[in-house]
Amino acid sequence: MDIYKDTLNKVKVLIEDELYSSAELMLSFIIFQVQNTQIKKCVTYEVFSLYADCLVKKNEFKRAVNYYTKAIECIPKTGYDHKINLLKEKIGNCYLKIKDYTQAKRIFESINYLNRPLAVNISLGKISIQIGDLRNAILYYKMAIKQQPLAIEIWTEYIKYGGKIDDSLRILFSKDTENIKFVKDYIEAKYKIYNGQLNEAINSFQIINSKFYQNIYILQAIADCYYRLGKIDSAYFSYTQLHNADPLLMDQMDIYSSVLKEYSNKSILINRLADELIRISEERPESWIAMTHYSIMKNDLESAMAFIDRALALDNYNYEALIQKGNIYLSQSKPTNAIKCFRTALIHDPVNYAAYEGLIDSYSFMNKPAEAYIIAKKASEMMPKSARLLTLLGKTFTIDIELKDKVPLIFKKIMEIDPQYEPAILFYADFLMNEMKKDEAIEFLEKYLMNNNNNTEKINIKLGNIYLQAEEYMKALNHFQKALQLNSDSEEAKEGIENTEKKISGSDDNDNEVQNNIDEMVEDNYI
Repeated sequence: MDIYKDTLNKVKVLIEDELYSSAELMLSFIIFQVQNTQIKKCVTYEVFSLYADCLVKKNEFKRAVNYYTKAIECIPKTGYDHKINLLKEKIGNCYLKIKDYTQAKRIFESINYLNRPLAVNISLGKISIQIGDLRNAILYYKMAIKQQPLAIEIWTEYIKYGGKIDDSLRILFSKDTENIKFVKDYIEAKYKIYNGQLNEAINSFQIINSKFYQNIYILQAIADCYYRLGKIDSAYFSYTQLHNADPLLMDQMDIYSSVLKEYSNKSILINRLADELIRISEERPESWIAMTHYSIMKNDLESAMAFIDRALALDNYNYEALIQKGNIYLSQSKPTNAIKCFRTALIHDPVNYAAYEGLIDSYSFMNKPAEAYIIAKKASEMMPKSARLLTLLGKTFTIDIELKDKVPLIFKKIMEIDPQYEPAILFYADFLMNEMKKDEAIEFLEKYLMNNNNNTEKINIKLGNIYLQAEEYMKALNHFQKALQLNSDSEEAKEGIENTEKKISGSDDNDNEVQNNIDEMVEDNYI
C-alpha cells in the first residue's frame, strides 16, 4: 500500500504542475491494479477522485461524474461525511457545466443543509434562479450570507430577487461595527436600488464616496443609479469619471458604451472605447458589447449580431448583451426572438428599464397594446418615482384608444418628478403631433428650449423636423443648425439641414425620383 501512496504523491505533484494528461495516464494504470488487488478502500477512493479531477480539467464532465460516483462507493457510509460531501459538490459542479440543472440541484440538496459549504448554497441559489424558483433562491442566498456576511455579490443577488434585510441579517454586523460599517452602508444603498429608491441610493453612495473619495466601486454604483433613472447626462459624466479614475477597469464598461452612444451619438468615441477595451482583454464581454454599439451606429446589423453572440459566449447572463441582441432582433422585425432576449435579461436584472422598454416595443410592434400596458404598469409600480418608467407607461397609453386621454395626466406627473427629463419631453411632443396638435407641440417645445437656453441637441432636431413638416423652412434650418453646433457629428442634424436646403431651393429627392421614373418610361417606349 505504501507503493500506491508514493505513486499517488507523485501524481499529485503532476496535477499541481497542471500536467493533467500525464497524471491521467498514471492513474489509469493504478486504477487497473487496484481493481484487481485487495487494498484499502480509502486508497481506491483517492485514485478515482484524482482521476475524475483530471477529467474535469479536460472538460470531460460526464466521465468525471462516473468516477466521482465510484469514489463515493469506496468510502464507508459513517464517519466520512466531509469527504462524501466534497465529492457530491464536485459531481454537482459537473452537472452545472453540462447545464443539467435538475441533477445538479438534486445532488447539491442531498448534502445536509447544516454541513452544506458556502459554494454549494451559492450554486443552489443560481440554479433556482435559472429554473425560475425565486423563493428557494432567496432562501439559499440567505443561508450563504449567514455563512459569509461580507460577500457583497451574494448580498446583491439576494436583494435583487426580493430578499429583505431583516433582524437575523442585521445582527451579522453587530460586532466590529466601526471596522466594517462602510460594508453595511454599501449593502443598504444597494438594497435601495432594487427597491426602486434610486435617488435615495445615490445620496447614500455619495455619502460613502465623501469618506472614500474616488473609490471605483462607489463611482460604479452612482453611475449605475443615474443610468437606471434615465439621467443620461449625469450617467455619462459619472462613467467618464470612473473610466478616467481607472482606465483599465472593465466592469460596467458595456453600460458606459451604451450611455456614450446615447449621450454623444458619435461613433468615433464608441470605436475608440471598444478599441481600448479589446486591448485590455478580448475575454471579457464588455469589449464585444462596445463593438456591437459601434456596429449598430454604422447600421451594420450583421456585424453587430456577430459581436453580441461573441459577448454572450463569454457570459450568457450578461443582461446588457441580451438587451442589445433583443434590440437587433427588433430592428430585423423579429419581435418574438426579441421578447425572449428581453425576458432573459429581466431574470438576471429584474429592475432593468431597457429590458422593460424592449418588451413594450416588441409587443407594440406585434400590435398587442394590452400586453405592453401590463408590462409597463408592473415596471412603474416597481419604481413609482421613476420618470423613466412612467414615460414608458405613457407610451403604452398612446397605442390604446381607451387610455389616450390619460397621457397629459401622466406627463404632468413625470414633470413633477423630473421637469428636465428629455425623453418625456420628446414623447409628449410626438403625442401632440400624432393628435394633430402641431401648433401646441411647437409652443410646448419652444417654451422648453427657452427655459433650457437651447442647450439640447435632440429637442432642436425634433422642433426642426416639425417646422420642416409645417413648411416653415427658415425656422427649421435655424433649429437644425443649433443642433449641429451642439454636436458637430450629428447625422440627424446634417440630414435635416440638407433636406431643408433642398426644400428652400425647390428641389427634393422625390422630384428626382419622379424624373427618373419618367426617363425610364421614355426609354421603355423607345425599346
